[in-house]
Amino acid sequence: MADNHIEISTATRLAAKTRNNIDQLRSLIDAIQALKATFDEIIDNGTAFVALKTKLGTADNGEAQKVYNLITEANVDLHNGPIARLLARLG
Repeated sequence: MADNHIEISTATRLAAKTRNNIDQLRSLIDAIQALKATFDEIIDNGTAFVALKTKLGTADNGEAQKVYNLITEANVDLHNGPIARLLARLG
């Protein structure tokens, strides 16, 4: 499979919809990455998951850690595999 960029026009409704969805996916990935960075800043302040629990409003530190882990996992998955290839070729 070639790794060349594929340019999609916006000349048709389908092309515009495809371009729009790819752009929204890129925005979502950027937002998740920024959220992960914010989480990391909160945790790195030496309060571990206590501060994150407070800011998220979770029932306990364990739930805050689970949220952190899910966001971390999603961030990794969004930057690898099929989604990363899709954005590399069409984004």
